[in-house]
Amino acid sequence: MKTKSCVNNTKSIKSKRTKLVLGLLSAFFLLGLFISPAAAKTDWKISPSNPSVGDTLKVKGTASPEEKLIAEVSFVKDLPVTGGRYQYSLEKIKIPRGKDNLFTVTGEGVENLNLSVKKLIWIDLSSDASGGTATISQGHVPPLKYKIIISGDALSTPGKHSSVKLKVTASQTLKTNQKGKFNFNYPTSGLPAGKYTVKIGNSEKTIELKP
Repeated sequence: MKTKSCVNNTKSIKSKRTKLVLGLLSAFFLLGLFISPAAAKTDWKISPSNPSVGDTLKVKGTASPEEKLIAEVSFVKDLPVTGGRYQYSLEKIKIPRGKDNLFTVTGEGVENLNLSVKKLIWIDLSSDASGGTATISQGHVPPLKYKIIISGDALSTPGKHSSVKLKVTASQTLKTNQKGKFNFNYPTSGLPAGKYTVKIGNSEKTIELKP
């Protein structure tokens, strides 16, 4: 009887030890989750601080090591409508370098959106609007200078002054180095003067490009 009792006690002690070890491992695992470092916040600066058309915007910043970030430069224009149509031209606009670059045009208050791009020949793209908004995007664009004409039919708004809001965005993918640092340049020759939104990762800033 004593032998059976000893065996049972031994099994009970081993069971308690096993549960204790598992409990400690779980606690350490959860503690590790709580104290593990969070992803670094994207922090960057742009120069020159008061840019003019023709300047090259130079951006330097930090984020998490070897992190992929989307860098966007965009501007918005309110276009007048004449005879039910709108049109806007961009001369020698530079598409940013990078195999993951993307050029996007969005029109609000439109029936349709047409995009004509010229380098050696004209390439025409078009999109019908849904709910008054139309978007055209083109990725993997060679990093050259292009002439771009944006046009289309405006949405009819009886009793109101008709206008179209146009948003143009150029983006590319960046990757930080092993220390979490990154940099990129964006030429502004060919861009219109005005306010621009620069967004990198989770950080967004507004700059004004002077004439």
